Amino acid sequence: MSSTVSEHATINAFRMMERLGVEPGGGVMPALGLRYATMLRRCAACAATQVCGEWLARPALSDLPPRFCPCSDLLFELQFDQPGYGHHDGDPAGEAMRGH
Repeated sequence: MSSTVSEHATINAFRMMERLGVEPGGGVMPALGLRYATMLRRCAACAATQVCGEWLARPALSDLPPRFCPCSDLLFELQFDQPGYGHHDGDPAGEAMRGH
């Protein structure tokens, strides 16, 4: 794979994270770092760079990752496991979000 294709894939990965509300800086968290690294590696090796770019250029119709994406499982997990999602200080179970 050429470096240009790999660079576009990496750019698409960050655009995808932004579109889906995944915090790009969350990869520094030890619990999430491996998922971020795996996602970026998969994205860099992905053959769907053009399809991905086209998908990202269209208006968002859903907050779910596209089915063609080899990172869709990781992106979905990161949407909900990122710091601050449904968790509050001293409330790791997210009880405050459920109104208790």
